[in-house]
Amino acid sequence: SSAESPEGQEQRSPPPPPLLTGQDWTSQLSCTGDFSSQQPSINDEPTCDATSGCVWCDGVKGLVGQGICASEGQKEMLGQFWDQLCGGQSGPPATPPTPPVPVPAATSKPTSKPTDPPVAPPPAPAPAPDNPLPDAFKCEIDESQNVVTDRTSCEARKDPTSSSNCVW
Repeated sequence: SSAESPEGQEQRSPPPPPLLTGQDWTSQLSCTGDFSSQQPSINDEPTCDATSGCVWCDGVKGLVGQGICASEGQKEMLGQFWDQLCGGQSGPPATPPTPPVPVPAATSKPTSKPTDPPVAPPPAPAPAPDNPLPDAFKCEIDESQNVVTDRTSCEARKDPTSSSNCVW
């Protein structure tokens, strides 16, 4: 696309990265693998290093189980994301820094504080009823897990959510 600048000069947008031009998908992924044969395969690091215009990234190993080979155009298109994922280089990311060694805690003898008398543990919860059905459904389903189908049976049941009997 083009636009007029304030001075009346025409300005053009930069061309898209090489990856985004009208190539078919196999040529866009030629560094990643061989997808043109009956037995498609993913390129390994030695194949990637030996192929002109291809760069290797080990940063995806945790996601896909191995590093991946990409074209220079794909690397350029990803920009800062490539740098974050692959360490800003075409090879494996730099060795992560060694974490600091923890400082041992001071070995001074703590002063003893008066102890409170032991507190009795809270009572054990009541055993779960044999009918695990929520109270909201106990008017609709009986103790045998059968649906209450008649008015007399329904109205004879105690509604656990209120102080009255179930209502038909």
